[in-house]
Amino acid sequence: MPAESLITGLTQGGHCGAPALHPAPTGLSARLDAELADAIEHKRGGSFAYEIENTDRSIGARLSGRIARLHGDLGMSDVPIDLHFSGSAGQSFGAFLAGGLHLQLEGE
Repeated sequence: MPAESLITGLTQGGHCGAPALHPAPTGLSARLDAELADAIEHKRGGSFAYEIENTDRSIGARLSGRIARLHGDLGMSDVPIDLHFSGSAGQSFGAFLAGGLHLQLEGE
């Protein structure tokens, strides 16, 4: 592949000329990102409830990454975020949680 093609690919979000592998989140991930951004950024904590489906994956890890980037591994321990879900959770639902992020699931 000519170097010119690689440069063009990289300037359009690709890696080594290939498109990005992971699109921006949609569904519950995008909703949580938007609705919890202020609570996480300003360490406000709170209690929130959501419906969840088995296609909603890595919910805990994704939010924990955001918390850890802003507040470290213990994150929100002093002002927790309690998330209550009902439905059927997807793969890696509660994996790799930062301190202060509490997930509760009613369902499977």
